[in-house]
Amino acid sequence: MSLNDREVRLVKNMLSEGRKIHEIAKTLNVSPVQVALISSQRDVIKVDRPISSTEKSISIAEDDDTTTKPESKQQRVENRKNIHGDILIGKTNEGEQVIWNPLTAPNPHLMVVGESGFGKTYGITGLICELSRIGLPTIIIDYSRSYEEKNFPNKFRGNFQEVNIGKFGVSLNPLEIRESDVRGPLSVAVRISGTFNRIYNIGVHQEALLREVIVEIYEKRGIYEQSPETWTKDAPHLSHLAAELQAISEDEEDQRQKRAELTFSHISNFFAFNSFNPNGAKFSWLNGINSNKITVLQLNGLDGKPQKVVTEFLLWDIYSYFVSRGPNKLSCFLVLDEAHNLSFKSDTPVDKIVREARKFGLAAILASQQPEDFSGPVFTCTGTKICFQVAEQKGKFIQKIASKCSSKPNEIKDILSTIPKAHVFVLSENKGKVCKFDSHENRGLA
Repeated sequence: MSLNDREVRLVKNMLSEGRKIHEIAKTLNVSPVQVALISSQRDVIKVDRPISSTEKSISIAEDDDTTTKPESKQQRVENRKNIHGDILIGKTNEGEQVIWNPLTAPNPHLMVVGESGFGKTYGITGLICELSRIGLPTIIIDYSRSYEEKNFPNKFRGNFQEVNIGKFGVSLNPLEIRESDVRGPLSVAVRISGTFNRIYNIGVHQEALLREVIVEIYEKRGIYEQSPETWTKDAPHLSHLAAELQAISEDEEDQRQKRAELTFSHISNFFAFNSFNPNGAKFSWLNGINSNKITVLQLNGLDGKPQKVVTEFLLWDIYSYFVSRGPNKLSCFLVLDEAHNLSFKSDTPVDKIVREARKFGLAAILASQQPEDFSGPVFTCTGTKICFQVAEQKGKFIQKIASKCSSKPNEIKDILSTIPKAHVFVLSENKGKVCKFDSHENRGLA
């Protein structure tokens, strides 16, 4: 339930006295998160009339000077010192630091939600720079140039590399057999054909044909499922798959001709972009991780289904790479914004990454304007949630947040729908706090 006008005024007055959020909540019998929201808005919303004599018996009149003194340069330097991986998200109006430590957190995955214009992308770029400070490289899949070099603080532009897949393609090969592919070429064939079917909806018969043809192009290069010693040979490329499909579709003596013709017609626009080819931009996951750089895989120029297929192949590839390294300490963050471009079904790479990848050293920052873009497992598997202002229509996300921090859904709805720009609601370890997101300047990034 929302606070009435009288309760709001009482909270503001008690905050001006310097009283703690939980003390105020207990005195007025309201939720701490409601008090925290009002605390975050004190510099935005002013008391519009004097309090009554009755209200004075509970709290004295609000002090005129409630503004926080700006930090000195020395204070900013002290505040941004990183101790054992602590990353400052922001401070509450009481001055309490809200910390995220991906190195010590049981679950380092991070979820970020927020409507356009409230600071989500700015906030994520700040966190990416902070990760670089503690030696954790990031790999960003960018669809719309939101994470171009010019959008990062000057100090970090020398630590930045962009791979323009949309324009030049990339030298990665989705058909490469990883150590985690226990059935060798068959494992890869199942993965690739499943991705095409999920995104293009080609049907089970066409998916089976794709799987069969992929196995055949491996065999033409002397790579066989039953002979693991052959799996280290140079794998075929997706261009070979396109050529083989086209050849079958033109061979009237091949019983698969019609199916191949139908299959190729459905997915030919993906092959037209030639996004994965040996002559594309040179890049390897090892290089991206060992360089400790901010790496952007730029997909601008790709649209619709081809873009989604490229994204899934990239995600399968980075997941398979990390699994092949075996259990490992955290060594890289993957940033996935615009979550509506992703599939979160149980057989997808995103689902695998949020459920399993952290034990192999890979964590993720998943972001979206709309919380309903995320699946239930993503909510469960992200240890920290950062929420800028957002108006969720269905209410499922709000209910989950409320249940985690023992609050009422209406209270969380009020917070998320009215929280000021550059302020966030942070949920971590079953505790919810409202704070002002620390700026690039205060972090010493600018």
